This record gives sequence, C-alpha cells and structure tokens, in this order.
Amino acid sequence: MNLSRHLYEREEIKASYIVCLLNKTSLEEAYFWICELFYSFGENDTIKHVWKVYYDFYYIQNHNMKNWLETQPITEKILQTITKNLFKRKCDMSVFKARKYFETNPKPNVIYRRLPKLLDKYSKKSKKVIHAINKKDLKNVCCYLSYCRGDVPIVLDEIIGHIQPKQIVWCTHSDKFHILISEIVKHLVNVKDNNTNYFIEDKKYNYEFIDLSNLSLTRKYKIQNEYIGCFDLPRVKLNMSTDEIYRKWDVYCYNTPFWQKMFKHCNGVLKDGEVVFGNENDLEKFYELYGFEVDEYPSRSNDNNCFCDIYSNDLFKSKPIMMSID
Repeated sequence: MNLSRHLYEREEIKASYIVCLLNKTSLEEAYFWICELFYSFGENDTIKHVWKVYYDFYYIQNHNMKNWLETQPITEKILQTITKNLFKRKCDMSVFKARKYFETNPKPNVIYRRLPKLLDKYSKKSKKVIHAINKKDLKNVCCYLSYCRGDVPIVLDEIIGHIQPKQIVWCTHSDKFHILISEIVKHLVNVKDNNTNYFIEDKKYNYEFIDLSNLSLTRKYKIQNEYIGCFDLPRVKLNMSTDEIYRKWDVYCYNTPFWQKMFKHCNGVLKDGEVVFGNENDLEKFYELYGFEVDEYPSRSNDNNCFCDIYSNDLFKSKPIMMSID
C-alpha cells in the first residue's frame, strides 16, 4: 500500500483518473488525479499509467494517437493536454476486457490439433495464436497467448508480422503483451482512425502546491468511490480502517518518491516495519517541516475524500464494447 503526498492511495488515484475519463464527469478533476500521481510517484509511474489507460480504453478508436503520445515530454502541462485529448475522444472496452481475461491465464475451450499447413512457417505456440486470430476467436487468442509468456521475442515477431506486416507497433509502453493484444483486437475489428486533431490545454493550473497542515486546501477531490471498487485495490484487500492507516501513515508513505526525499533529508529509514530517525533532532525536524508536532498524525481535514467507503457499481455497463470476450 502506497500513499501519495496528500495521503490518497496510489491505485485509487489511478482508478479515479480512469473513472473521470470514461464517465466524462470533470476534466479538471481528471487533471488533479494525474498530477497527484505525477508529483507523488514520479514520471515513470505516471507515463506507465497513461499508456495503460490509452491502450485499454482508447487505442481501438484512436490508434493514430500513439505516435503523438510518444513525442510528448512529461510535464504538468503536457499531462493535462494528454488528459484533455483522452477526455474528448471515444473510448472502447474491448482491449481492457481482453487483457483482463488474458491475465487470468485461461485454458482454451477449443484444442487445435490439426492446423493449416500455411502456418507451418511459424513456431508451435505462435501458430495456435495465429490460427485463433484467423478464426476471429478472441477468447482462444487470449488462451493460447497465455502459453507464450516464456517465448516473448518469437511470439511478438511472428504474430505482429502476421497481422501488421508493414507497421511499427512497438512504443515506449513497456508491456509488450498489452500492445500485442491491442493490435490483435484492432486487427479483428478493423476500425479506421480519422481524427488526428489534438487539443492543447492553454489554461494555467498548478497542482504542485501542498500544505499538510491543512489538507482541506489541497485535497480537492473525493476518490471516485462509487465505481473504483471494480478495480484491484490494496485498501479493499487489506480491509483497513482510516485510523489504522493514519497510525502508520509514515510507513505507507515511505516508498513513495515524494516522501522518500523528505525522509532521506531527515535521516529517516524504514526498520522492522517502522520509520525511525537518526536522532531526536532529525525526528523533530521532519515533523516541523510538515506542519504538525511529533507523534501527531497529519491533518485529518477532508480525510473522507480519500478514505471513504468504496463501492463497485458497474462502471462499464453503458460503455461501448466492440468485441466481446464472453
């Protein structure tokens, strides 16, 4: 469990960002979530999440957007511009459903024993995936693809060469199987991408400010608790109360890049499940920097914005799904 600079839980930030985009409730709130992720957990974690969201929900309808995304440096303004473009575009759940099914390591419901001789040029595992693609059987595509994890270079080259022989599909997104599943779904549905105009966010926002002594000033939004229960969330798994979180808030913040700098500056280290400091002066220095006394919790202002009950209403019920896994 990792808490952000405002003590939101990391996976709940990511899930709230997705809900804002898909429900198109508030663009400014979506800005807040992606900036909270960026300033708390850094560039790598943030861009990884942006790519995951893009491929899961936007790639099918907006596949040409990939090249534009790769050219963007990661700053607060650019993250807001990317978010604005995702917010305004059509989404589709096909890749998300296929990826989630693939990650369960499913068993095939049809065993391919005799395969066309045209597939003999491919490796044994690849040819079964390609045969499922040719039969437009996405469920078995995911099943047979789950057997290929140990043969990544061969599988990727052969399958991509079959469905996209003249295109460069790889990008800075690190999850190659995610990209592969996205390309397979796109190949099967054959959607054209005609919209290449991008919106630039010109308004000035600044989400860098933080005041731990009064989190009601900067903890602006409540997590999207009505819908994020459909995601895999640590707080739900651990069934933790707000008091339990606050009692060990420093432990849950320790591995957060934003907080690591602060702990290091005051010689704080994690030892035997507790954060300890080099001496009393270091301890007092740390707490004085963040606006509260030694042995006090951070401000409990607006703690219901991040530690409220989580529900699992069906986020995807009214969203377009072009290709079903069922």
